[in-house]
Amino acid sequence: MPLQIQPREKALLRCHPERSFRVILNGVKDSLQVKTSPIDKSRSSMLEYRENTPQKENRMIETLLSKPYRVIDILPEQVPADGPGQYFAVEKYWLEPARLAGLYRRFTDILLKLNCYVDFQVYLPEDDRPVFNPAPEQLASRIISEKKDLLILLPEENALITLNRGDLYMTVYNPPESLLKRLEPLVSAEGLFLRKPAGSDDIWAE
Repeated sequence: MPLQIQPREKALLRCHPERSFRVILNGVKDSLQVKTSPIDKSRSSMLEYRENTPQKENRMIETLLSKPYRVIDILPEQVPADGPGQYFAVEKYWLEPARLAGLYRRFTDILLKLNCYVDFQVYLPEDDRPVFNPAPEQLASRIISEKKDLLILLPEENALITLNRGDLYMTVYNPPESLLKRLEPLVSAEGLFLRKPAGSDDIWAE
């Protein structure tokens, strides 16, 4: 039976062309690819729904994935599709394994420092259940060595952080002002930028 793409997923695909989104619904896996012009390179979203994840948590994650978001990025603002410069050549440079590993070490340091202040509930596609405040070595290994997709729920902040392997940014969904203030110096200390992409507040608008 083919995967039925719901209106929310269609809206996501319209807003984020040239991106591949893994959608796992009721244990059915599929990969969606849209062939359009590259307009928004700032964000990809990981929608993970596992049968063994409690429905309450699934609903919370689904709700958060539809909320306004910020990105932790190598660039201070989004690159215009028709602007000057050589974005794709620079992106290719950053995606070289050694440089990507260095960037992911920076992401790891941001997350570990943030975890000193807020609780993490970490989800991985292959795990039966989330890990509450994983050991620093475990979290670092998953990001740097194993290069795993991560979905991190911040229950007390009612926020969500995602990192998809191969991306040059992390996404922070529904961040309250207190979380943004906490993140800003941590991100800046790593030479990265916490920014608001264009359209991030109305992604599900019809």
